[in-house]
Amino acid sequence: MVETVYINPDTGKIIKKDGAVYRNRKKNGLPIISNKDAKKTAAKKTNTVGRKRKAEVIDEVNFINDMMDSSDYDIIETADDGDCFFDSVSKALDGKLSIQEMRKTVAENIDYNTFEIWQVMFQSQTLGRKNKEYNFMKGINSLSALKTLIATKKVFWANDVALDIIEKHYNVKFIIFDDVLETLACTMGNKIKSQPVFIMLARTGDSHYQLVSYKHSTLFNQDELNKPLLTKLQQVCRTVFEAPHFNVALFKKQLENRKRPAIKKQKI
Repeated sequence: MVETVYINPDTGKIIKKDGAVYRNRKKNGLPIISNKDAKKTAAKKTNTVGRKRKAEVIDEVNFINDMMDSSDYDIIETADDGDCFFDSVSKALDGKLSIQEMRKTVAENIDYNTFEIWQVMFQSQTLGRKNKEYNFMKGINSLSALKTLIATKKVFWANDVALDIIEKHYNVKFIIFDDVLETLACTMGNKIKSQPVFIMLARTGDSHYQLVSYKHSTLFNQDELNKPLLTKLQQVCRTVFEAPHFNVALFKKQLENRKRPAIKKQKI
C-alpha cells in the first residue's frame, strides 16, 4: 500500500500529517495536497522558487506563529543544498558574513578529538544504525582531510558542533524553533563572554535550517526580544543570560575591526 504524502501547496514541500504546519493549515481552512498530484505540484514549485527573491517569506501560516500564539513571525527560505544553516546566518546579517567564511571558521576550529568521535560515529552507523548523520565522514581518514571537506564541500551539513563554533567565534546566539519537537531548542550551552546578538532559526525534521524574522527584523539585542519568547528562552537556555550586556552596535564594531563592512539589520 502506498503511503499518503501531504504537500503544502504554497511551498511545494512535504509536510507531516501530525505536524504543526498541517494542523495549522487545517485549522485555518487552507489547502493541503495529497500524493495524488504531489509530483506535479512539487515540480511546479521547484521551478518557480528559483525566480523568487532570496529572502522570500515562504509561509505566512507557520508552526512558529502557532507555537508562540503570534502572527509576527515569518520563515524565510534558504539554500537547500547543504548550506542552509550558513545561508540563514548570512541572510540574517544581510550578506556581510559569507558562507565560505563561516565554513572556514568551523574547519579551523575542529580538533582531533572531534575528528575521532565523528569517525567512531560513522563506523557505528555503518554497522546498522539508521541515522546517517555522519555520512560525510566516508573516506575521511585524517583531521586535515576533514577540515578541507568542511571548508569546501556541501556534503557537510552544519551540526551542533558547527553551531557551537559559530556562536563562540562571532559571539551570536541562535534561537532555534524545532518543527519536530514543536518547541525551542538550545545549542550546546557554551559560555559566552559577553551577551550575544540573537538570530532566530527554524529547523525541520531533516535538519534543514531556515531564517526566522520577527516583525521583519532578523537580528536582535536581548532587550529587543518579545516577552513571551524571552521567557521561553530564559527557561530553556539559562546560560545565555549569565553574561554581561552586549548589543548589536558593539557587534557591528567588532566586525569593523575585522576590516569587514558594518552589518545593518535586514528588513524583509
